[in-house]
Amino acid sequence: MKKLTIAAVLALTFALTGCTAEKPIESFYIGTGAHQCYAAVGDSLMTATTTSVRVFDAKGEAVLDKSCDFKYPAMSENADNAVVYDIGGRQVMYLDGSAFNAKNNIISANLSQSGHLALCTEEAGYKGSVTVYNDDKTEVYKWFSADNWVVKAAVSPDGGRLAVLVSGENGSIVKLFELDSIDEQGSFEADEAVFDDICWLGDKVCCIASDRLRFCSGTGDAEGEYSFDGNFLDAYAVCGDNIVLELRVHSYGGAGTLVSVDSSAKLVGTAEPGAEIECFDYAGGKLLCLTQDKLLCYDDSLKLELEAEQTGAQTALLRANDAVLISGTEVKTTNIK
Repeated sequence: MKKLTIAAVLALTFALTGCTAEKPIESFYIGTGAHQCYAAVGDSLMTATTTSVRVFDAKGEAVLDKSCDFKYPAMSENADNAVVYDIGGRQVMYLDGSAFNAKNNIISANLSQSGHLALCTEEAGYKGSVTVYNDDKTEVYKWFSADNWVVKAAVSPDGGRLAVLVSGENGSIVKLFELDSIDEQGSFEADEAVFDDICWLGDKVCCIASDRLRFCSGTGDAEGEYSFDGNFLDAYAVCGDNIVLELRVHSYGGAGTLVSVDSSAKLVGTAEPGAEIECFDYAGGKLLCLTQDKLLCYDDSLKLELEAEQTGAQTALLRANDAVLISGTEVKTTNIK
């Protein structure tokens, strides 16, 4: 009898394994419902409706399926985690299924790069409050607003500072704190401007208005601005140390221009998608843009890396090793490398 050598056995084993290896999933199905929202983290896809929260793995299998009773679900994510929270309700649920109920109705929430969750809620006798939870979901800070309505809050990437956006009589104000002190470190406001949102870019706070970006330090000192020059802001995303904006000539839509701005208020890159962007998502140094008939992928400097045709997708998100295109209940995966 002829004997097989060890090398031959290994070769046969590899051949048989290759014949039976599972092919990457090309599509799978998810539930649908009112006010559905999504987040992609790692290889996971998290979805939420008013009645359920589900998490799907890279194979499209549901690894979490929990019933809930949300009024208006919304999501916030970082590179490692995601949370769904109920605007006007009290429930907060993380990617792993752990959850807690806020003491009062939720206004907004933000999950920082450091893993801190800044939760803005209504508060009896005040105009709102901000509670900060660390990555262990332990409460580490709370601030009450007596004079101005709380809108949004965000913890710095290093996990040490808190910026709170409040609405005052003469426009927006950004309040700034250190998480190891109850004392306000400073505040920032500009010419009765109204800020729609705030985010941290490194150690600076970016204040997003309808006509420009304004930047301030962690103590409230003005650090420059970037004007939209009469263009209209449609969408934006924090992309590493920069913020990417889609600016349009017309308020009602049409093809816009992508611009990348750093924390010094300097333009660092532009791109012309050539069509109206339906949505975009950033992860792992890539910016994924969805148009009505195309999928575009850019690097950090807005250099185009991939352009592919697509039809029917309503949402596109980046995962660790692919992108997911969502249309109703169907999710299709596509390679972007």
